[in-house]
Amino acid sequence: MLMRIRICQEKDIPRILKLGKDVFKKQKWYTRKYLTEVLHENPKTCWILEIGGVIEGARFIADDTDGRAWGWLLIMDKHYRREGLGSKFFLYTAKRLKQLGFRKIYGECHATNQVSIEWHLKIGYKLVGVFRDWYGKGNDAVVFDYDL
Repeated sequence: MLMRIRICQEKDIPRILKLGKDVFKKQKWYTRKYLTEVLHENPKTCWILEIGGVIEGARFIADDTDGRAWGWLLIMDKHYRREGLGSKFFLYTAKRLKQLGFRKIYGECHATNQVSIEWHLKIGYKLVGVFRDWYGKGNDAVVFDYDL
C-alpha cells in the first residue's frame, strides 16, 4: 500500500467533503466554502493522505497565536479507520508543525464521541476539560492539548 502525505489543494475539497459526510452530516459548518476558507487561511498546515493515489484522509490545522495550533479536522475514509493510519498521519503532521515553529496543538471532540476521546488520549493528548454547550445548547465538548 503506497501512502503519501501532501499539502492540500483547493481541488481536493470535494473529496474531503465526501470523506466526512457520514461523520459531519448534521454539522452546518461542514461546507465547501468553509473548508476552502480554512485552507486559504492556513495553506501550510492542511494536509491530505493519499493511498494508491486516492485521497483517503485529511488533516486541517488552524494557526492560532503564540505558537499554538488548533487541530480541528482529522478524517479518514471509513474503510481505513482503526488501522493506525490516522495516528501515523497525526504524528507526521505534528512533526511538520514543530518544524514550522508551533509548540502546542489543541483539539476537541463531542463529549459523547468515546472513540475520539480514547484516540486523543492514546496518541498523547492531555485532557484540558469539558466545556458545556460548546457546539450549542446541550452539546458539550472535550478539549485536549498536545505538546510538540
